[in-house]
Amino acid sequence: MKEREEECSTERVEGSTSVVGDEVCKAKGVVWEMRCVRSVLERVEKPGRTVRLVAVSETKPIEMLESAYKAGCRIFGENYMQELVEKVEKLDKPDIQWHFIGGLKSNKCKALVDAVAPNVDKLMVETVASTKLANKLNSAVSKMETEERLKVFVQVNTSGSKNGVEPGDECVDLCR
Repeated sequence: MKEREEECSTERVEGSTSVVGDEVCKAKGVVWEMRCVRSVLERVEKPGRTVRLVAVSETKPIEMLESAYKAGCRIFGENYMQELVEKVEKLDKPDIQWHFIGGLKSNKCKALVDAVAPNVDKLMVETVASTKLANKLNSAVSKMETEERLKVFVQVNTSGSKNGVEPGDECVDLCR
């Protein structure tokens, strides 16, 4: 932790006192923590199981994501579709995966899928909460003429709330 603080202090002394400089410094702190988490995971990880660390980058400037990328982060999570689209364009790296972690409206599916075209495997949608949404995503991917499948997490409503697919046949069918 002390190394990270000294690195940030040095950066500020060299004239990086802007908001962006502070965000880059925060990114270095996140990367430091990420390394600590990875170190622990390496000791407890079981064969055949992989743990992925998703850096939630919503509302963060692209400079912060670039710093995290340089330090080894390859999976970024966005809550807002438009922000994900913009960041995919600005941080165009072949080994980055993007996770959409927010609520997705069906009229935004095509734009979301188009943002990573033709590399559907670079996108994970973590909030598929209805058959309608799944169908819209499926339709957007099928228009790309790719053999790749979009990775999704289906939200199952186990608490009686208004969000998610009800447990049962519809849910099972959707997961296929």
